[in-house]
Amino acid sequence: MKTILVRKSEVKKQEENIKGKTKILLIYLYHGLNDGVTPSGGVGYYLKSLFKHFSSDSFKLERFMTGRRPGKKSNIYYVFSILSDYVRFFLTLFKNDYVLVHFNTSFLFAGVIRDSIFFLIAKLYSKKIIVFWRGWSQELERWIDNNVILLRIFRSVFNKADAFIVLGLSFKKKLQGWGFNKEIFVETTTVDDRLLEDFSLDNKLNEINGCAKLQLLYLSRIEVAKGIIETVDAFSALKLNDRELAITIAGDGPDYELMREHIKKVGDSRIKVVGNVMGEEKRKILRSSHLFCLPTYYCEGLPNAIIEAMAFGMTIITRPVGGIPDIFIEGENGFYADSLDKDYLSNLLKNIITDREAMCKIAKNNYYLAQKQFLASIVAKRIENIYKKVVNG
Repeated sequence: MKTILVRKSEVKKQEENIKGKTKILLIYLYHGLNDGVTPSGGVGYYLKSLFKHFSSDSFKLERFMTGRRPGKKSNIYYVFSILSDYVRFFLTLFKNDYVLVHFNTSFLFAGVIRDSIFFLIAKLYSKKIIVFWRGWSQELERWIDNNVILLRIFRSVFNKADAFIVLGLSFKKKLQGWGFNKEIFVETTTVDDRLLEDFSLDNKLNEINGCAKLQLLYLSRIEVAKGIIETVDAFSALKLNDRELAITIAGDGPDYELMREHIKKVGDSRIKVVGNVMGEEKRKILRSSHLFCLPTYYCEGLPNAIIEAMAFGMTIITRPVGGIPDIFIEGENGFYADSLDKDYLSNLLKNIITDREAMCKIAKNNYYLAQKQFLASIVAKRIENIYKKVVNG
């Protein structure tokens, strides 16, 4: 969970001008967002991009980090660190005149339990609160749907927030169906403006039309539920005479070694694994890739990687989970994988790469959509407007 705090400033003549400071409280497992620490995972990347481009006359973002520290793996240590973080958070609110607390958390059972304590501490100080629900667990959703007591407890705690942000219209409708009566904003993840420096859409279109070998990209946290095994199998089943397709797999995660073993068994030399990529290395891979595959069945919010692939003019293959359907139109932005069967996915890949004209059309659609809606500078302005609405009531 990550938390944003907004500090109230002086009241000017005939107008209250909120200048305050905003602190972001980060509760994370295995990755962080400290200065000099490279964030891994979509939430860390989102916040780092937001910090770079958030420029406001009314608010200043600040951070407060909590959770499992890098290199510390003991569960006992984690429990004690969380307890100490509750105390630090309590003292932070005691010492500072914050107006707004912005929680970035995941709708997962452990996250909800852990972060509810931070939430109640903030309410103890009568702070205004925004809760930004990130990942969304279908299992937890079913538990709440089927247990009236659990629903009442969940609602009694979190419905005290002043507003919510979600990454999909389906999440907004679910919260409303559970009786949440505060304003719910539907937002997107983002792509850092600087990542697109020196990128040329014309060059990408020329590559799609002219190069014999197209580049397929899988860029995500390496987990089985994100479709990595299905992607490898579908690619390997695609036997083209001129071997006109190669694949790069970028990312790390809990199933990284399992994936490596599977690729070794497949024995396809066209598969390149590069691990976690950041900065110029990541920019180079995105710039040289033409097709993006993420046939995920994970509890997604809205994957950052899809937004990035769109910004770099790629055709997308994914599935209608989480907030993806809110920003994705089949045929205009790419194609849904209606089945995870390797022959189905393989045929889908083949059909896409043999229609270069359609790939160019989709490349343009995705690039201009990202320029209009997903750049971090644009998302930062939308977040600022949400702050203004909540702070001003």
